[in-house]
Amino acid sequence: MTDLLHRVVERINAVHDLSLKLGERFEKGSQGAFRLHDAGGVGYVLKWKQGERGLGRPELEAPLLERLRSVGYPVPRYVAWGVLDEPVGRYTVQEQLPGKSAWGITGQALEDALALNDLQVDAGGSLLDQGVAAHGRPAYEPWRVLLPRLTLEGGDGFCHLDAMREHSPETAALLGNVQEYVGSNAGLLEARPAQDVVHFDFSGPNILVDEGRLTGVVDWAPLPGDRAFDLATLVFYDGYYADVPSTRERIWARALELADAETFGVYLCHMIHRQTDWSVRHHDAEMVRRVLDVCGAVLRDLAARGVNTAERR
Repeated sequence: MTDLLHRVVERINAVHDLSLKLGERFEKGSQGAFRLHDAGGVGYVLKWKQGERGLGRPELEAPLLERLRSVGYPVPRYVAWGVLDEPVGRYTVQEQLPGKSAWGITGQALEDALALNDLQVDAGGSLLDQGVAAHGRPAYEPWRVLLPRLTLEGGDGFCHLDAMREHSPETAALLGNVQEYVGSNAGLLEARPAQDVVHFDFSGPNILVDEGRLTGVVDWAPLPGDRAFDLATLVFYDGYYADVPSTRERIWARALELADAETFGVYLCHMIHRQTDWSVRHHDAEMVRRVLDVCGAVLRDLAARGVNTAERR
């Protein structure tokens, strides 16, 4: 892999007239993310998807992220992107922001994250407009369609259905419960914002902190939708998974200022499905048990707030 990546960087340098050198792989965060640096020691991040021939959506995402940067949202700047014929694959290069993972985020850094979530209001409309302009058709599914579809029909690369059905009676029952709840409450999304920008993995590993303050939000795959969803992601991982009660309570309080508990329950059911499916396909039995315990804590909190996710068939 190292020899391949050196070739990738050489080709990127040639295409974009850059002089980057390959560093180490990032231990956490996005898969296929590697450190780069230039002659002056300035850091960059290479994301490489081997074998991928599609460009993806950086031409739509880069202007959006630049607009967020212009209003004070600390997002990395795109330096280069494209598809290589040899070696075959898709790449992006972004500047590396300062700070370390904010896993279990608390205190002022958490308040910074909640304030940034407010900057996401109405910012996703440009993705809808530019997608139509670039392709003559919408480039993104409507939010009210996307979220239920992932749980009810399954996704591409995540939110699979068969893995949970086949893993154990417990995971099969859990999938049945979240499908029942999401199917019964999908109509709530009709009343939710559809033009906020959604990070879609807004959590500690993708939030950087330095000296107690938030310094960056990375690994964007922005979607037009409801920014309250990012709070569900944040509370699932940094409140429940990291087991930080104060973070759970603070995010819940803010979420209920934006949405009702039943709608937030739809978003949390998505997170239960997404993480459980991923774990049963990629993690060992001990980690799966940990994830199921986290999901149980989420469901108990929903029940305590009057949200009934028990299967009603």
